[in-house]
Amino acid sequence: MSEKAPGFESYTPSRLEWLTVLLNSTLPYLDFSDGSIIYLPGKDGKTLLLHCSHSPDADPEKINYVVEKAKDFAMSIAENHNWDSWIKVQTSIYEE
Repeated sequence: MSEKAPGFESYTPSRLEWLTVLLNSTLPYLDFSDGSIIYLPGKDGKTLLLHCSHSPDADPEKINYVVEKAKDFAMSIAENHNWDSWIKVQTSIYEE
């Protein structure tokens, strides 16, 4: 029996991993030219990590607005899948 190449091995992502892939795939549609946002799964299996980096001269109000919208969007997707009862969003904001 031949072994499969690493890219062909079966893997079932967790719900949290699936959610992060879905959310990160929508990021190009987010209007945030002053920095970047990425979602990562937390190690506890129920926390969604939202990392936001921005330029030093970015408008703080815009950063807070974008982060709040990104959190709201993540929770709306979780709610659509009935996962909002156990998903938590933790944010970190830092300068590039």
